[in-house]
Amino acid sequence: MVKPIGVVAMLFLLLTSGPALADDYIKRSDLKQIALSSTHIYYHTTEGNVYSGKIIRHRECPTGRYRKVELSNRISRSFKLHTPEGFSTCRTHELEKIYETSEEMVASVR
Repeated sequence: MVKPIGVVAMLFLLLTSGPALADDYIKRSDLKQIALSSTHIYYHTTEGNVYSGKIIRHRECPTGRYRKVELSNRISRSFKLHTPEGFSTCRTHELEKIYETSEEMVASVR
């Protein structure tokens, strides 16, 4: 017989690891530009799409005085900001596509 605490633990692991296993990431090589505001980070891709992530605990993320943004090869929910005092790891909620370039728009520009 399965113990209830074991079932709860398995459900918790399944729910918390679900977003990490999904393919919701951007390759660093696909980035064109990064923009930071006090509460969001925006990733502009070479294809013209824009992704937004709301910064979790934005008061602890020094977006106003950073010198460099460090990203991994697969960008999903965290990034590092280097400041004169050191660095901070900032986390975001899941990335959301806020602008998508359609094929018709790309064709009309060419």
